[in-house]
Amino acid sequence: KNSREYGWRFLELVDRIEVDRRYAEDFYQECIKAEYPIDKMGNITGNYPEINDHGIDAIRYALEDVIRQDNVVIIRD
Repeated sequence: KNSREYGWRFLELVDRIEVDRRYAEDFYQECIKAEYPIDKMGNITGNYPEINDHGIDAIRYALEDVIRQDNVVIIRD
């Protein structure tokens, strides 16, 4: 499976990613721009957004061992 797609799907399960804007403003901006393309009718029109996603890639790489586990449990509060 495409690691980018699999990583994005995993991150979609996360309720919240906390970003301290004092130290990571660029990453914060990247996260809020990371949305699927949507048409006028509200339908998703494409795959994952083509953005500068270096910070998101870093998160995916850091969590790669967790993402690959079959028994991952996402805790939601």
